[in-house]
Amino acid sequence: MKKLFLSINLLALLIFGLVSSAAALSQTDVGSLDQLFAVTTLDALGGNSSETAEASWVSEMLGITVEASDIANSKVEFGDDPGETPYNSFFTIVDDGRDISGDGTSDQWAFDLIGENSAFLLKTGTGQGGGSYQYWLFLNLAESDYATFLIGNEYYSVFDDVDGATKTITLDISNIESVSHVSLAPAPVPEPSTILLLGGGLLGLGIYGRKRGKK
Repeated sequence: MKKLFLSINLLALLIFGLVSSAAALSQTDVGSLDQLFAVTTLDALGGNSSETAEASWVSEMLGITVEASDIANSKVEFGDDPGETPYNSFFTIVDDGRDISGDGTSDQWAFDLIGENSAFLLKTGTGQGGGSYQYWLFLNLAESDYATFLIGNEYYSVFDDVDGATKTITLDISNIESVSHVSLAPAPVPEPSTILLLGGGLLGLGIYGRKRGKK
């Protein structure tokens, strides 16, 4: 009986170890750090924190059309209140990621993107980054299916929408309120063969209609 109990414990530990190692991420999994593309403040958005205002800013920065529904439907809000998501169930620490704080542990976080070739928008509380930046727009250019960035102080050369210039800022996004995904993939364009088939079908219908009209 004792041997059976020990065997069950060993099996449980083995399964737990396999699950834990499957959940772990390395830099090989997530690729290089994603590019911080632009930052802005809530004041620069007219004090409007709605998805419409966020979508308008992202559209302006990326030069593509982003709808408020794109932001709203992909938004994950963090916290302990009902309807919010705990940090540790969404973000994963990259085991061998960069140690910015110098405490011997990784300060690099990652999460699974909804698809390749995406951007993601982080919204933080006030007073981050040594100032009042609250919106951080990152680009993930199809290098991996994971978004990855640093929590802590790190210098980036980034477009500051408040000053309208590219500058070096200190990144400190340790107080994340929400994250939204933005697809950068272009709308599918019909292939030439599809267009020819469609054109041929319409032409055939036109000829058939003319013949019936003559009878």
